[in-house]
Amino acid sequence: MAITTQFNPETETFTIKISQQFNFSVNSSFRNAMQKITSDMKTVVVDLQNVEYLDSSALGMLLLLQDHTKTNKQNFYLFGAKGEVKKSLDIAKFGLLITIK
Repeated sequence: MAITTQFNPETETFTIKISQQFNFSVNSSFRNAMQKITSDMKTVVVDLQNVEYLDSSALGMLLLLQDHTKTNKQNFYLFGAKGEVKKSLDIAKFGLLITIK
């Protein structure tokens, strides 16, 4: 499965983990994951450790999630981006909009 979610009640952190390809083909799954986010969750993390490729539609989905978390006054960051994925985020200057760890 390309997208999995996990909630840690101790840290009140909701994690969306994406594997392999992050593109329009996972749009529906990504939106379903977003719908699981509740306002009582303090932090939302997108785990990109296992993503090998992302495209412009993935960047758009991340911006939608950023807007969603901003509305709910939640912390939001990207985790584990490396290689071409990190390079794409850097070129798009995502580090100015979203914290990347």
